This record gives sequence, C-alpha cells and structure tokens, in this order.
Amino acid sequence: MTRAVPSLLLAISLAAVSAQPAAAQTTTQPARQPAPTPTTTGTQHRSDLAVGYSFLWEAGLEDAPSNTYPWGWTVAYTQRFGQSRIGAVGEVTANYRDADGDTWTLWGFLGGVRFDIVRSGPCTVFGQALLGAEHFRASGFSETGFAFQPGGGVDLPLGQKVKLRTQADYRLSHQSEEDANFNEFRFAVSVVFGFR
Repeated sequence: MTRAVPSLLLAISLAAVSAQPAAAQTTTQPARQPAPTPTTTGTQHRSDLAVGYSFLWEAGLEDAPSNTYPWGWTVAYTQRFGQSRIGAVGEVTANYRDADGDTWTLWGFLGGVRFDIVRSGPCTVFGQALLGAEHFRASGFSETGFAFQPGGGVDLPLGQKVKLRTQADYRLSHQSEEDANFNEFRFAVSVVFGFR
C-alpha cells in the first residue's frame, strides 16, 4: 500500500508535464494584421506651383467700350500653413490685346491668402483674396496702380502630384494717372504641381 502511493504520484506528475507542451501547441496566436497602406488620393500638398492660361475682360469707363485681353499667362505659388486650410499665395500674371496694331499689356503682381472651402478626396474648392499692383503699358504710355482681386476656383486631380485648376477672379484696379477705377474679370486654367 505504501509503495503504490509514490508510484501514483509519479504517474500524475509525468502526465501533467507532458500535457503542458500539448496545451501550448494548441493555443492559437492572434494573427498579425498588416499595417495599413498609406493612400495619397486625398493628399493636400503643403505647397504648389500653378502655371497656365489667363483671359481678362475689362469694363469700359463711363461710355467707353469694354476691352478684352484674350491672350495671357499666370504663375501662382501657394504655401499652406501645416495641415490647415489656410495658405499664402503669390501671383504674377500678364494679359495682352491688340489695339489697332498696338499691343496693350496688363501686368498683375499680387499676394494674399487662400482658404480651402471644401476638401473632398483629391478635389478642392478654394476662395482667395489678393492685393498688389496692376501695371498697364501701351505704346508711349504706362501707369501703375493699386489692385484688389478676390476670387476662387476648383482643383481637380490629374495624377498623384498634378492637378488641373480652373478659377475666376474679379479685379478692382485704381490707376492714379487717370484717377479712375477699372472693373476687370479674369478667368484662368492652370496645371498645378504639388510639393510636400
């Protein structure tokens, strides 16, 4: 009777030791989830450079006819503040028209603030307000005055770092030489290159 007890205890101990590895093998480990792949579809670049075509229409003074400047270009640089919707904008633009063999040129040197009103994936609707100077030049005459240009537009994706921008702006220009205010409407289509 006394010899059976140690034998029974030894058998129980061996069974317990052999059961532990088996239990460890049957325990399922949680599957490792792969890290989500970052997407760039809705990326808003911190800065961008836009280069494109510009069309400008100028209302006539009093009874004078309006003027159309059908050829032009625009270059604009935008720097956003972190991930916010606000950015600083600098723009240089020029528009040209043929007036009886003489070329009239309107230059715009503007800077201000842009605000992203709507962000939907890679598409952006924005508004902006720019201040600066407008310079008019024709044969034998030139003048420079203050310019205020509010406007807005839409950025549509063409690729990961390239967008198409369409925009419309109203420009109020005061020319001191003539002491007159000019009302102008500018339309532009640009290719936008984004930078991180």
